[in-house]
Amino acid sequence: MGIVCPSAYFLDKKESKRDFYIRELRELHPELSRRIPEIKLVEDVHVIPNYSYQVNGFCGKGFICIGDAHRFIDPIFSFGLTVTMREGQFAAPIIRGYLEGANRDKPNPFADHQLFCEMGIDVLEDVLDSFWEHPLSFAHCVYSRYTEYMTDMFAGRIYGHERQPTPALHSFRKLLKREGERERSYETSDLYSIPIGSRYHPERAAIWEVNSPVETTEKWLGPR
Repeated sequence: MGIVCPSAYFLDKKESKRDFYIRELRELHPELSRRIPEIKLVEDVHVIPNYSYQVNGFCGKGFICIGDAHRFIDPIFSFGLTVTMREGQFAAPIIRGYLEGANRDKPNPFADHQLFCEMGIDVLEDVLDSFWEHPLSFAHCVYSRYTEYMTDMFAGRIYGHERQPTPALHSFRKLLKREGERERSYETSDLYSIPIGSRYHPERAAIWEVNSPVETTEKWLGPR
C-alpha cells in the first residue's frame, strides 16, 4: 500500500518515513483504520520521488495492458482515467476480432493498437512537459492562441483520428525541441518499465540506469 503526497507535506511533518507512513494509514480514512486495526510492516518504508513510467511491449498474444498499467505520466490533469476508458473502448473490438481468429499468426496480434495508444499518450506527455517546463507559453496557448485545440486535448481527444497532431501540439514540440519524429522510436525489444524522464532527461532518472551508482531512492534523495 502506498501513500501519495507532496514532498513539502512530508517534510513539514518532520517524521521518519516509518512514523509518517503509519500515522497516514491511521488518519487517511476511518474505514481504512477499521480494516487494518494492527499495522505490521513486512519491510522498510520506501520513498519514490517520481513515479512516471512507460512499459514497452504492453500488448502480445493473450494480453493487452490498458491505461496506467502500461504508462503513467503525471497526475496534475487527471488524464489517467480518461486514457484507461478510451483505451478499453479501442481494445474491445480488437480483442473480439482476435477471439474470432484475426491476426492469430502474428507475433504481436495487437501491434497496431499498441502503436496507436503510444502515439496518443505521447500527445499528453508533450502537453504536460510543456506545462512544467514552459508555463508562460503554455498559459498563452491555453487562454489565447490555441484555446480550441487545448480544449480538445483536455477533453481527451489525443488520438490520430481526432485532429492530432494539432497546431498547438506542434508548438509544444517546437518549444521542447521535439519537432519531428527523430527522437521518437516505437521499435524496441526492451520489455522493461522505464521512467518517462529518461527519454529526454536521463539525468532525472539516474537511479533507474543500468549499473547506476545510486544504490537506493533514499540515498538519491539525500539527507533531509
